[in-house]
Amino acid sequence: MMTATAVYPLSRNAAFTPEVTNAMGEAFDLACRVLGQIPPHVKETIATRVIREASTGERDTNRLFTAALKGLSV
Repeated sequence: MMTATAVYPLSRNAAFTPEVTNAMGEAFDLACRVLGQIPPHVKETIATRVIREASTGERDTNRLFTAALKGLSV
């Protein structure tokens, strides 16, 4: 599981509503479940991508999930 410290630099200037935070969490959890056993650095990449996509205004869990997995070689 990622720590708040690892995410802080990415979200320092961002504020998300509870609904968006929930969608982000669901997208992250789904991506991790789909990939199965993955190392921490891959989880960090997934989290970074979810945050980045949400920061652009994306609110849909499925689109956040897709953005998180795009380009991963597994």
